[in-house]
Amino acid sequence: EAPRYENYSIAVYYNPAKEVGGDYYDFFNLEGGNLGMAVADVAGKGIPAALTMAGMKGTLGASVRSLFDIGQIMARVNSELTVEGEVTSLVGLFYGVLDTKNGLLTYCNAGHNPPLHVSRTGETNYLEEGGILMGVMKNAQYSHDTVQIHPGDVIVLYTDGITETMDSNDVEFDVSGLSKAIIEYRDLTAEQIVTRVLKAMNTHGQGSAQADDRTLVVIKHR
Repeated sequence: EAPRYENYSIAVYYNPAKEVGGDYYDFFNLEGGNLGMAVADVAGKGIPAALTMAGMKGTLGASVRSLFDIGQIMARVNSELTVEGEVTSLVGLFYGVLDTKNGLLTYCNAGHNPPLHVSRTGETNYLEEGGILMGVMKNAQYSHDTVQIHPGDVIVLYTDGITETMDSNDVEFDVSGLSKAIIEYRDLTAEQIVTRVLKAMNTHGQGSAQADDRTLVVIKHR
């Protein structure tokens, strides 16, 4: 379940394409009013992707409680996922820590779909700073960035099952469709924004079968 904070509303949608999936989201209640948040996507679907994700979940969970530096956390997770001399499952991972007291979000994006930061006035920023996909290179280094979340701002984390929803002409919902919905409904609560985004996605998809795992996390600063 999404954590509850006085100044933030948080909502989540998760729907695997098969019985088990390779999408992952998690929250970590950290010291000092800090909230850790993660969204990841393993290349592939089904049981192999789920097994890779289970291993990553364990490593990330242990790392966020023993390491402070986000770059070190990501480097450790990547090292555990990487086998020298061969390509294993690749993982796009976004991990961020939100200081719920002052609204400062520190994040690292390891090859994941860039989350959206939509301001109260409708300006959109993409959270791209970080590094390469997990599982490519064992000693990969990861950088981080910070962004100020003001009252009225919205943060949206998602996987490509949302944006790659296609209509009958094979046209994707795309990041443009997602950002348009977020901007239009940015004044609503996180739960209401999730509902509106899914409605826009399904309207675009015109009832087409779900081809990939779908995850959507919305954080709204009240």
